[in-house]
Amino acid sequence: MNTKEDVTWFYRSIPLSGIIKVEYNDHVLLSQDKALHMYDLKQENAGQYLCKSGHTVMAPYFLEVVNDNEPTVQASVYASFHGIYFNA
Repeated sequence: MNTKEDVTWFYRSIPLSGIIKVEYNDHVLLSQDKALHMYDLKQENAGQYLCKSGHTVMAPYFLEVVNDNEPTVQASVYASFHGIYFNA
């Protein structure tokens, strides 16, 4: 069984660049259910997010930051089952 420590989130900016491991901080947290929670989003947070649990890489999620000038940022997140996959 996978534990919270087995879950790793990765990020790739759009346009596509290299894949980096998501670093957790005051604005980016991993919940008990292993979901990624992000607060105070900025335009640079937009991109592709991938979750690796054990040896399994889940379908990628894409985050689009609509307007980072407003106090409450609207973001749309959607999964792509035909997206770009990688080996991590």
